[in-house]
Amino acid sequence: MKTLYIFADNDVNGAGFAAAFECAHKNIMYKNDVETVIIRWREIHGDFNDIVQEGGKVLQMRVGK
Repeated sequence: MKTLYIFADNDVNGAGFAAAFECAHKNIMYKNDVETVIIRWREIHGDFNDIVQEGGKVLQMRVGK
């Protein structure tokens, strides 16, 4: 797998972002086939199930080697 997609929760306390970026960092630094990590999250607070249920804007960041 060359590209890993992470769907992060946009929690008020930042826990979802912290977990997503930690996962991205570990996968980029680890000696595996992952070259790019794309982290996506809902623009307003909530999780990806909220996008499915209510719609809304999705933001993303690309991290790579």
